[in-house]
Amino acid sequence: MLLIPYQGNYKVTSTSNTSNKEFDEYEIVALAKRLNITIEDMKQMSFVSLANILLSSVEKEDAVDNATQEDIDRYFG
Repeated sequence: MLLIPYQGNYKVTSTSNTSNKEFDEYEIVALAKRLNITIEDMKQMSFVSLANILLSSVEKEDAVDNATQEDIDRYFG
């Protein structure tokens, strides 16, 4: 089995400074599988890249715009 060394920097998230918890490799793989990332895909990238992709997919957006009535009327025609 080919092991790719840890490469790159982890993505900085809004909660990065509040938690010193280490990554659990099993949780990383489980989340990747839920997002339809195959084992073969995971083998082609570094752990840091995989972790950054997963962080991007689960991180909450800071700014959420609520639809206005005008937006709703425009959408439904």
